[in-house]
Amino acid sequence: MTDKLGFPPYQGLPFDYRAPHIDGFAEWEIGVPDPLIESGWVGSTSLTYAGASGIPVVSFQALKDKNSDDFIYLSFVVRLDQEFNDYDAIILVLQPSFNPAAHGAGTRRILIRPNYNPYGAGAGDEEKNPAPDYNVEVPGQGGETVNIPIRHNHKADTTFSKFVAGAAGAPDTWEDVANPIQNVKIKARSWVLSDNDYCWSLEIKLPTTPGGGVDWIQLNPASFGVYFNVLRFSTKPTVLMFDYVTEFSWPRGHVISDSDPDGPYASLKDIMIPASRMGEATLGVGAGVYFDESNSIGVLSGGGVTSTIDATLNAVNTLVANLKNDATTDAPGVRGTFRLADFGIGPNPNVNGSWGEIDPAASGTPSPDNKNPTDRVTVPANNGTAQLRMNWKIDQGVRDKYFGHGGDQCLLVELDSDQDATFRQSSYRRNLSFANLSEIEREVVVSGKDYGSPPAGSTYHEFLLVTSNRFLSSTLDYDGWEAKGQQPEHDREHPAVMPKDAFSNEGKGSQWGKTAPSLAEAIFEGWDKSRGPVHTWISVTSAFRRTENTLTLGGTQYAIFEAADSFSHVLSHEGPVNRWDRSLSGHDLTPIHDGINLVRVPADGETVLKARYRAVSWHPWPWWFSGWIHFWRWIFRRLLP
Repeated sequence: MTDKLGFPPYQGLPFDYRAPHIDGFAEWEIGVPDPLIESGWVGSTSLTYAGASGIPVVSFQALKDKNSDDFIYLSFVVRLDQEFNDYDAIILVLQPSFNPAAHGAGTRRILIRPNYNPYGAGAGDEEKNPAPDYNVEVPGQGGETVNIPIRHNHKADTTFSKFVAGAAGAPDTWEDVANPIQNVKIKARSWVLSDNDYCWSLEIKLPTTPGGGVDWIQLNPASFGVYFNVLRFSTKPTVLMFDYVTEFSWPRGHVISDSDPDGPYASLKDIMIPASRMGEATLGVGAGVYFDESNSIGVLSGGGVTSTIDATLNAVNTLVANLKNDATTDAPGVRGTFRLADFGIGPNPNVNGSWGEIDPAASGTPSPDNKNPTDRVTVPANNGTAQLRMNWKIDQGVRDKYFGHGGDQCLLVELDSDQDATFRQSSYRRNLSFANLSEIEREVVVSGKDYGSPPAGSTYHEFLLVTSNRFLSSTLDYDGWEAKGQQPEHDREHPAVMPKDAFSNEGKGSQWGKTAPSLAEAIFEGWDKSRGPVHTWISVTSAFRRTENTLTLGGTQYAIFEAADSFSHVLSHEGPVNRWDRSLSGHDLTPIHDGINLVRVPADGETVLKARYRAVSWHPWPWWFSGWIHFWRWIFRRLLP
C-alpha cells in the first residue's frame, strides 16, 4: 500500500490567522520557557518518531497556503542528540507527479545541512558567530540555575539538485541547478539542554509552481511524490570506538546505507534515492485517521488519560484510544487492538509477535466494551473525533502475567478497518511513568524479541541507551502554564501557581498539542493541585539498536543504529531540591559515558535493568539545628497527653 501524506491549509489561531513564520522556531519545547509563540502550524499534518517516552526524537509537520496551492510549509524538530555534527542533514526529494516506478527530469532533491560543529544552527551563515543569540534560564540537576543557549533564525547550507538519468548503463546522478530557486525560505534553530540533549529544528517554505524559477517544478496538487530522511551523525562518545548515524525517514523504514545500489557514497551530495522509496502527497486535505496527541492512548482517569494501570485485584481499567480524522471523507469500520509489553525497551515495534494481546474475556471483564479488538466506529471527516474503549478486569491471572515488573506497562494500539478508511497513523505506543514522589526505584525490561538474527552472526543485540534529563519548575512560565506570585502556605484557595488558558487575550494558543501534550498536561495538573512551588524532573531514555548496515561517506564508515523504543520517568517534588540523583544498573549493562550505556540482549530474549531516581532536599539551617528540632519534637510527643 502506498504511503500518503496530506498538506492541509494552514489555520492559525484567533487574532493571528497567519502561515508559519519561517525562523526555525516550529513549536515550544517542554522544559524551555521561551517567550516565542508560533501559531502557524495549527492544523498541520504531524508525524513523530521514537516518541513512546512522550518526547519524540523527531517531529515533522506539513501545511500548504490557506487560499492557494502556491506554497507548502514543512518543519522538522530533532531532539535528544549527542552533538551538533557537520554531517547532520535532511534529504528532501520531490516529484512533480507521484511515480514510484521511475524518476523523471522534474525530480528535485534538496540537501539541507543546518549545523556546524560544535555550535549548532548556522551552517549556511556567511559570517559564522559561535555565540548564542540568547539564553534561557532553567533549573539544573544540582538545584542550581543553568542557561540554555539558543541559536535562532540562522541559515542552513542548502543545495538544490535535479535528477539526471544515466545513459548507456551509467548510474543516475544529481546535478546542482544552474539558477537559484526563488521564493524559498529555510531557517534553522538550535538549543542545548544537556550533554545528551542537543536539539535542532528547521522551518521550510517552498513554492509549488514555476514561480520558483526556471529550474523549479510545478507540483500536481492531487498527487506528487515526497521522500525525506533526517540523518543524525555522531562521533561521541569516543570510547564507543565507532562513528554512528540514526535515520528517520518518510516513508518510514527506508534507510540509506552502503547496501544501496549506488553505495558507498563519496559525500551526502551523492546519495541517490530510488523512485521506489517515494511516497504520495496531496495538497489541501489531510491524510486520514490518526491518534490525538493530546490524550492519545492510555487508561481513562477522570477526564484525562494516564499511563498507569490500576493493578488492584478485581479493578476494572478502561483503556482508550482517542482518534481524529483530517480527511474530507468519513473513516468507517475502524477498530483498535490493545497490546502490552513490560515497561522499558519493548520488542521490535514494527512486529507485534511478542506484544501480548490483552484478553478481557479471560479475566471475566463485564460488558460493555469488553472485547479486544474493540467494537468498530466511524471517525467523522474534517477533523472529527472518536474514541475506542476497552474495559479490562484485573484478576490474579492478569497480575501474574503482566505485573511482575511493576504497574507501568508499554502500551501499543493498532488500528484497522474492514471498509474504505485511510490511516495517517495506524499504531501508537506510550511508555511513560509518573511519580509524585521524592524517590522511585523500578525495573526496566530491555527486549531483543522480534528483531531477527543479530548482526554478524552474534548471539545478542546491542542497544545504545541514551538518557537525557530536563528540569522544570512551577515558578517559571511555560506554554500552557503561567507562574503566579507565591501565596502563603496556608492559603489553599489561591494556589501559588495557576494554569494558563488555552487562549490568552492576545490570541496566543498553546503549542503542547504538537510536541509533548501527555507530559505537559499531567505535569501542569499536578502543579495546579500543589500549595507551593513544585520541581519536576523528566528523565528520557531512548534506545537505538545496532543494525547490520553501515553508511560510508568520504571514507568514514558509520554504524547505522535504528530507533528501537523509548521510555521516560517523570518525578515531581514539592519544595526545594538540592540535587537530583539517578542510576541505571544491570549485569548486561556497560557504562560508556554519563547518561550513555550499552546493553547486550540475547536474541529473542530480554534483560532486566534497575532504574533509581531521587530528589535530595536541603534546609536553610545547619544540619545540627535540624537535628535539635527533631529531638525536641520527639520529647514533646512523649510528654504531652
